[in-house]
Amino acid sequence: MMDDATPTTFADGRAPLLSRENLKRVTAAAPLVRYVPKHPAFLLGAVAVGVLGTLAWRNRQTIAERARPMIDDARTRARPMLESAAARGEALREKLPMGRRPESADPAASI
Repeated sequence: MMDDATPTTFADGRAPLLSRENLKRVTAAAPLVRYVPKHPAFLLGAVAVGVLGTLAWRNRQTIAERARPMIDDARTRARPMLESAAARGEALREKLPMGRRPESADPAASI
């Protein structure tokens, strides 16, 4: 028995190197390896995405602080549209025959 072996857990947020998910990623990226010598733009694009992703990750708090007013404004402007859509949906639901009415919670509760 291997009682003293430590079980593989994902508590630390990392998957084992040879996990099925990692192998799927490698297999999905394999065709790219054939095309990069012919089309170096793929490699340049991947580098650009990696650099921008790293910068965005490092500055995510600043980005969130600056985007919060825009998100709140959009939420405020969208609320009347959502409420009117919920009212129209409820009106359409009332027109359905009794046998076809879906059982659901209050549609306005998700707003």
